Amino acid sequence: MGYTIGYKEVIKLKKTPALSFYEWLVLFRGVDRPIGDLAQDALRDPDFPKHKNFEEIRDHLQAKHASQEALKTLDDSYVYYKLDELL
Repeated sequence: MGYTIGYKEVIKLKKTPALSFYEWLVLFRGVDRPIGDLAQDALRDPDFPKHKNFEEIRDHLQAKHASQEALKTLDDSYVYYKLDELL
């Protein structure tokens, strides 16, 4: 027997506010991968853009002289973030 979700449940799900990129990213703190390193860097940086768009976040990292690896991690992470929003 399958579970059917009703219209009212779908509406409630749609009303749930999405996480900002920062909120989503910090969920990866402690992960032993580049995304975990980026999350730790974001947590340590009091000026990290918390509710900004991708370009502003990337500009911020470039202004902080982030490595090419860190910028690539940001690029890849942002793609995963946007894909996660679709779920």
